[in-house]
Amino acid sequence: ATTGGSGSFYHLAVMARRDGGLVQRALAPLGDRVQVRRAAALAGGFELEVVEAGPGDAACCPGQRVLRRWALAGKTLRELPPAPLGRLGTDALGGITWQLQALASGLPLPPGNGVVVTFSADEVSGTAGCNSFFGGVRAGDRPGEVRIGPLMKTTTACADYADALEATFLARLVDVERFTFLGTRLALSYRNGQAFDLLLFSQLE
Repeated sequence: ATTGGSGSFYHLAVMARRDGGLVQRALAPLGDRVQVRRAAALAGGFELEVVEAGPGDAACCPGQRVLRRWALAGKTLRELPPAPLGRLGTDALGGITWQLQALASGLPLPPGNGVVVTFSADEVSGTAGCNSFFGGVRAGDRPGEVRIGPLMKTTTACADYADALEATFLARLVDVERFTFLGTRLALSYRNGQAFDLLLFSQLE
């Protein structure tokens, strides 16, 4: 939800089925401009790994990773003590296989497009639609800043569609300057002329 200012306030909502539809069972605030990296339902509650503003962070640019948990009792979500996970760095990209959803705003791709990416603290690798690729990853000076490349790839001959997708994706990947999490999805911000656009990824099950 947004307010009249620049803030974006998010909530954790628990929904239940009733009479063939969905009704809200419980609601808990997450805070202003909180990013969700991972979400899980636990026995009797929920767990979110989030990025939120830490000491000294501007509201626009949260940089503190925190594990937050809630116990569900009836219609109430009771938040348990949080567990700090450290500052946001490129290691937050790791441990998940990311499936490309969109090359830019308004340009969604079919789920079987073949572009998947994995990260470690200092390396990226994956399949760009046809060929495999790998390269370096380095953090910037501020939380969420990242630079990717140079990249190397295999040279298998590809169908025209896969070849065009691969060329576009890899060109945009090396232009990435920042990453954020949007409801458990990964958004890589790249410069597109004088503006920025997003490579958007979902978590591959």
